[in-house]
Amino acid sequence: QLDRAEAAGAWPCEVAAPARRSPGDATQVHPAHISVAMAMGDSITAAFGARPAVTDAARGKLGHPMLPLEYRSLSFSGGEGAADEWTLPFFLRQYNGSLSGPSDRHMAVIQTPSMGYLDEGGDKLNAALTYAHSWEMEMEVEELIKQSKSIPGFGERWKLLFLFIGYNDICDGLSADYGGGFAPRHG
Repeated sequence: QLDRAEAAGAWPCEVAAPARRSPGDATQVHPAHISVAMAMGDSITAAFGARPAVTDAARGKLGHPMLPLEYRSLSFSGGEGAADEWTLPFFLRQYNGSLSGPSDRHMAVIQTPSMGYLDEGGDKLNAALTYAHSWEMEMEVEELIKQSKSIPGFGERWKLLFLFIGYNDICDGLSADYGGGFAPRHG
């Protein structure tokens, strides 16, 4: 079993070259071929609360005594990560150093479907919105399309889109406060 602390200083896997220089279809894609990482979802993908509360000094600067934060750079599916903060884009970057898309901000304001995107520079192609539901994904798709225009050759690149959503749908389905919950919206 791999010990995370031991592996933190170096990539623990042998980086093998792809079998083909250019894959003909998705079945031939190697991690080195993927040059764009994108993520959509809810607060889990936005890495809401991935770290403990901010310091008192930071709270004062933000103007909120108990403001929870998003740590998008730590998002398992859409954050850039680091040797001691493993994310899927971090793993992909070991094979392709020119990977585009992962969030690189440690803290950002909360971004919800009702508020929209407030920190696009740090979000990059992690379009997740805290409190998002599955029926609100169109806003995230539109944001990905908008952000992808800044990536040269986007249409010709191999991309990985990670979609992880549903927790808020489940919670609402258990609540009588949401007019019958999950089933009527999707039935």
